[in-house]
Amino acid sequence: MRILRIVFYTLLFTIAIAQQLFNPWNPNIHFKTDDKGNVWLGDDPFKFSIISKSSYP
Repeated sequence: MRILRIVFYTLLFTIAIAQQLFNPWNPNIHFKTDDKGNVWLGDDPFKFSIISKSSYP
């Protein structure tokens, strides 16, 4: 039971850290969003779509 609790809290801690480090809506990590809800990495003309919420970016 103690090992299960340690694994659970370790997993919970890892998920919390991962959400803070890889949040695409955090303006400090150079992701860009547009008015359609798309998330981009990079500048024009070399953009990489991270999250696409529309059919035509």
